Amino acid sequence: MPSMTEVPESVSSDIPEVLTASIEIQWYTPKVQCDSCVSQSYYMVVFDTGNLYFCNHHYTKNEALIFEMALDIVDESELFRF
Repeated sequence: MPSMTEVPESVSSDIPEVLTASIEIQWYTPKVQCDSCVSQSYYMVVFDTGNLYFCNHHYTKNEALIFEMALDIVDESELFRF
């Protein structure tokens, strides 16, 4: 049985290359510290006045207020977990 993530060869020739090309991921928080402490940030929160960076602890602590005021939230917590 073929993998769910593999495109069968009979179908792959019909798919445009733009849909099968590799995606380059841009990390926003790889070397940024939390704006509330010195921990590694995992979240970039976009506000109309600028961006704030949060570690997991401070993001969770302020999550309700963040959702209320943020324009966008970039969650990169899965990219850095061991």
